Amino acid sequence: MIINLLILLAGASLLMAGLYQGRKLMRLKQTGIRTTGIVVSNRLHINRMTGWTYFPTVEFTDVEGTLHSVELEFGSMPRLPINAEVELLYDPQKPEEAVRH
Repeated sequence: MIINLLILLAGASLLMAGLYQGRKLMRLKQTGIRTTGIVVSNRLHINRMTGWTYFPTVEFTDVEGTLHSVELEFGSMPRLPINAEVELLYDPQKPEEAVRH
């Protein structure tokens, strides 16, 4: 019984997180600014359940000319090469929340 409840809670949490990220991405596609970033590093995250994932840190310049360095929320496997170009979307009010497009 407790295991079923935990599974249900985990599933509901994943669903809510997916809905939040989906809405965020839809908003960025409508109002965000597209730019190109450069991968400057990758952080390795190891999870016993899912294996390993690399979270790239990218640098990009916003429309104001300010350089930002952002670790992307979603990792990749394999890792992105250093100096690779990635397409990004960002909200000018929250450039630290840039996402890979």
